[in-house]
Amino acid sequence: METKLHGDEWDNIKHRLKMPQALLVNANGRRGCLALLWNRDLEVEVLYFSSHHIEEAITEDGADPWRLVGFYGHHEAARRKLSWSLLRFISSSSVLPTFFIGDFNEVFFHYEHVSQSHPRPQWKMNNFRQMAEECGIIDVGFSGVPFTWCNNFTSPYSTRARLDRGLASKDWIDEFLDAQLKHLSSNTSDHLPLLLNKGTRRNGIKRGKARFKFESSWCLYKETIEVVRTAWNKDRVDDHERNQFGCIQNSGLGLLKWKHDALGNVQHKIDLKQSALDRLNQGTITNASKIEAISLSKEIDKLREANDEYWRQQSRVEWRVKGDRNTTYFHALSAQRGKMSTITLLQDAHGSLNLYNLHTKKLSAIQRNSLEMEFLSSEVKNSIFSIKGHKAPEPDGMSG
Repeated sequence: METKLHGDEWDNIKHRLKMPQALLVNANGRRGCLALLWNRDLEVEVLYFSSHHIEEAITEDGADPWRLVGFYGHHEAARRKLSWSLLRFISSSSVLPTFFIGDFNEVFFHYEHVSQSHPRPQWKMNNFRQMAEECGIIDVGFSGVPFTWCNNFTSPYSTRARLDRGLASKDWIDEFLDAQLKHLSSNTSDHLPLLLNKGTRRNGIKRGKARFKFESSWCLYKETIEVVRTAWNKDRVDDHERNQFGCIQNSGLGLLKWKHDALGNVQHKIDLKQSALDRLNQGTITNASKIEAISLSKEIDKLREANDEYWRQQSRVEWRVKGDRNTTYFHALSAQRGKMSTITLLQDAHGSLNLYNLHTKKLSAIQRNSLEMEFLSSEVKNSIFSIKGHKAPEPDGMSG
């Protein structure tokens, strides 16, 4: 965290919080400093620190360590690129699951910054998002009020923004599926404190068997048509309804077998072909090696497109531009989407849990009659055909 406390004040804080272990880092010119406190129940190894970050490995209950990075972004907009360069370096410097938390002094989107007198330039937000996508780290969301900082001015000079947030790597999100970040209240600072609840770690949790789901990336292979045609014509019967169900079921089984036999682990195949291509490029160039290198490059591009398409479908990102590959980002977004769509608590206007005395707005006679009208075949058709091809898979796993 960033703090303006010094000396004896810190000793009092450590005693009150019952956290005897601490690290303070001077902030080079700013009035405050960066601080890390922890209790004896945690095994904490400080890895690196600077005037803008503290990086540590945390081990709990004998489990594998994970990395926590407390971060403070440059306040000056002209030096903000230095913050993104530091984050890129930190992100690539370790294979540990990593969680970034702190004051980044920037926002992702325009709705995270509200000000009549100081609008946020779009290019600043774009640079922040681009850095996160390149590093494969994703916003974990939050609960509480939407803004974490306020300049405490009155309108029209008031500015509020979500400058503080948590960003996590894909493997951290996979490990801590129940993690939640909460914006707490504060009466003594212009920033709100953040509280991270990691929840239960995934290690040791058994998952149910995944059901079949058609992957739109399969459409990139011409072999898919023949696989479906062969499976569709297998064990056909005279009963039309039973025949159709059996054909769909056989197609799913055929596609799964083809995926396992022909595709296997796509990323592993990419790595093998890339290694072969690197060896060719480092060796003596001949006509034969040129032809082989071109062939390998085409195969790698096709595999990467399939891998990218798979994670695009999983994450349901509609704004992706074709050719702008960042599979790690889509993978993380896919995992995070499931968490953000979970309802964890219901509260009334006073903040109390209320499950039984929920008040609902009554419908007018016109609204009720509209809902009770029979559906028209044209309405059903329009609704179904408006669904994007890779959305809303049927119970049989087929999309569309």
